[in-house]
Amino acid sequence: MPAPRFSPAPDISAEIRFWWHGDAPASVEDWFSAGKPPAKHERRRDLYLDCSDPGRGIKLRGGRHPLEIKTLVDAGVSLSGGLTGQLWVKTRTALAATPEKPVAVMKDRQSLAFDRNAACLASPASEQASAALELGTVQIEGRTDHWTTLAIEAWGDAVQAPRILEAIVRSTRLPTLPLNDGFCGSYPDWLCLDD
Repeated sequence: MPAPRFSPAPDISAEIRFWWHGDAPASVEDWFSAGKPPAKHERRRDLYLDCSDPGRGIKLRGGRHPLEIKTLVDAGVSLSGGLTGQLWVKTRTALAATPEKPVAVMKDRQSLAFDRNAACLASPASEQASAALELGTVQIEGRTDHWTTLAIEAWGDAVQAPRILEAIVRSTRLPTLPLNDGFCGSYPDWLCLDD
């Protein structure tokens, strides 16, 4: 995903994310790389500070400030193929956080950038990027099991972001994948599975 922008204005994103315990079906991994430019690779350790609410994610990206607070504002963004996305608002604050029991999540992911017209961009760092398609492996630190996650995240305002997300869902033929083998939900949803 693009480097986070630090500004007092909130970021709005429309997203859809799928999870598989262990590896994703091989057809998902094949689909991710077929006919697309090479993906940007990233490894990172994020600290989640509150895992009790599936409608809110609080984290330190890469374990560093600023603190990111992501709040669910619409869990019913209708998409092609009967899929449902979510609309989130993310803010950043320089406030210090001293969590008692943070959850460290190791992320190893590949991402592709898309423009607002759902065209895959050759450079993930392009200023034209309005969305990202991501395939990654995540693991809670200290555990031996892992999960695989596939996501599309689009940025814009509350009208643009869902339209961009829908365009990418259609252009990538996301509904044709074996998505029922996993579950659809956000990082906060996934982290709440243990509660």
